[in-house]
Amino acid sequence: MSIGSFHFKNQMFVCDSCPIFSVHFPNKPILPGFMQLLWVREVIENSTPARSIGSFSSVKFIKPITPSQTMMLYIQDKSNFVDFFISLLMTNTVEENIATKGSFFIRSKDP
Repeated sequence: MSIGSFHFKNQMFVCDSCPIFSVHFPNKPILPGFMQLLWVREVIENSTPARSIGSFSSVKFIKPITPSQTMMLYIQDKSNFVDFFISLLMTNTVEENIATKGSFFIRSKDP
């Protein structure tokens, strides 16, 4: 994967007081995958109002996202799908910090 074809879209800080961490998981909290995907979907749909997310083509959770981390979302918009990855803001390169990556199929919204 070449990040040169992706562009930065959004950044989000994962607050350690977020209630989800008390149940997922209490002794070793991590951000649930569904919350990551909801964030990706919301960013993509807000940036392309005429289109909406269809189904997933693929999703891979690579590294856990823990409290007090900053996530950066990168997307590559193609005609009928969007590739994305979430990288953690750390001292290494973007590629070394990829936490999640995948693809969504895109569809036009009904008028």
